[in-house]
Amino acid sequence: MPDATRTVIERFNEAFNRHDVDAIMSWMTEDCVFENTRPAPDGTCIAGTSAVRAFWEEFFRRSPQAHFETEELIASDDRCIVRWVYRWVRDGVSGHVRGVAAPGPYPRSRPRGRPEAGAVHGDVLGMLAAVAL
Repeated sequence: MPDATRTVIERFNEAFNRHDVDAIMSWMTEDCVFENTRPAPDGTCIAGTSAVRAFWEEFFRRSPQAHFETEELIASDDRCIVRWVYRWVRDGVSGHVRGVAAPGPYPRSRPRGRPEAGAVHGDVLGMLAAVAL
């Protein structure tokens, strides 16, 4: 299972770096939840595929150089820890931020290995949105 978990994370990150919203959404279930850190201080909860898709479309429109790198990925069964760096360019100035995420679980029963509702949430990617938008 760690290899399957690793594959899910790697494919999601590849889709992110291509800015491929269709591929990103292929990993989401109808009841997906995205917790964004914006607006500060409490952020907002985005629920359902239509709303989450709209978020990603706007995110990549505003952040055309958005790039996510995995520095380290540790997978164990259906869970993992990802040490990452997110890079952007805003007003011609490059920036980056590092973080750690613990997305999952990735149960065998879900289609295409997708996480359960709310399992992949915006604790990491919402932070990216806060920096880049």
